[in-house]
Amino acid sequence: MESARLAAMPVGHLVCDAARRITSANSSAAALLGRDDLIGSDAVEVLRRIRAGPQDPSLPGDVPASRCRLLRGAGGGARAFLIHFDALQGHGGCEISFEPAQWSLGFLDQVSTGIATSDEGGVVVYANRALETLLGAKAADIVGVPVQRIAAAIAERPGDAQVVSDVAMGGGILTDTFIARLPGGSRAALHVRTTDWLYRGVPCGLIWSVDDQTEAEEARLQATAAFGHRLAALMQHELRNPLQTIQAAVDVLRPNSPPAAYRALGLIEQQVQLIGEFLAEQMQPPSPGSMMRRHLSDVVQAEIERSLIRLSTRLLRFRHEPLSCEPMVNVHAGAMGRAFANLFRNAAQARPDAQIDIRYAVHREGLVCTVTDDGPGFPPSVLAGRWLAPSAEGLEHLGLVIVTSTIEAHGGIVSLENGPEGGARITITLPVADRAGLWATAGDAGTG
Repeated sequence: MESARLAAMPVGHLVCDAARRITSANSSAAALLGRDDLIGSDAVEVLRRIRAGPQDPSLPGDVPASRCRLLRGAGGGARAFLIHFDALQGHGGCEISFEPAQWSLGFLDQVSTGIATSDEGGVVVYANRALETLLGAKAADIVGVPVQRIAAAIAERPGDAQVVSDVAMGGGILTDTFIARLPGGSRAALHVRTTDWLYRGVPCGLIWSVDDQTEAEEARLQATAAFGHRLAALMQHELRNPLQTIQAAVDVLRPNSPPAAYRALGLIEQQVQLIGEFLAEQMQPPSPGSMMRRHLSDVVQAEIERSLIRLSTRLLRFRHEPLSCEPMVNVHAGAMGRAFANLFRNAAQARPDAQIDIRYAVHREGLVCTVTDDGPGFPPSVLAGRWLAPSAEGLEHLGLVIVTSTIEAHGGIVSLENGPEGGARITITLPVADRAGLWATAGDAGTG
């Protein structure tokens, strides 16, 4: 390009020789970078001296290429610059054009969806006003921060933060809803999507869009809970007569039964009562007034002992690892115990000799309990969503519907996944009864 036309360009433009020495610079380049001594300088050294972020300032090995770099331009403030490299035909030189990212992305301040862009290393280089409002932070506090650090700070489940970090570092497409704890303590369901960010047709990072789906997620969870309660009401209606018949038969047989049969009849009667109580509680989930401060591990241990008696298999193995300093939770012991009984029963049905590992961790404002088995894992139909929704397969997975309904009635959340080496993994997060001492507990017990 001729020098007169370069000088008139609003975009900064540099020309380098094969040794990356700057041979030409337009006035926009000098103005944007706040330097009038560009000619003869090493282009890489110029970028290194004015960089304001952690990114590598070196020129790409292959051109054309696009980058986004945090640089200190005129005035000394950190700004995100979009940089594009083109090869000069014939002598190995390179053309470098750059402009503030705000010039290309400023229109995103007018949209209601939170938008951020990250470079190829996962560092945020731009955030619009909607994202500032959503996260309760200024763009200046977001720009320059790795996406994985932001995810770790707000994600309520460690697995969610890991998913976001993997995408930020390795690229790829993400479309998922994550539960976040935002500044100020508010809890939100954030739907996050990514797409490739192209500058001049060349990828230079990712575009992240974030929508607050809290109201929609709450409505869906309420629909799931209502589905479970309706299903429990239907089951109670259908089972009432058979249960009454069984109880009547027990009453008839008990007076004339030998001791061994008498004990067996007692077990049958106990199971009939448990089924009746279980169905009644699912129709009316635990209320705050029915809950007491308990250690969750005590409730789980009691259910382990009961399950070893109730389940037909004698091969089931448990490894239960409570924390040495475990925060208390507000819990209805009966309902919570039956939720864990469903998990243990599912594992035994999938593999009679399953090994079930139960571990705890303190993560942010909740107690996390992870139940893992070494069975075949969840089928794809269950993993299609993070929450089991009403569907034609609802009867097949009634136990999981009841588990999620019970945990949600306690103010908690459930996530279902398969472990990296196989087997089902259920993560339950419950709010602790005493939040004031949570961070001290986290320091002693470790975090998830």
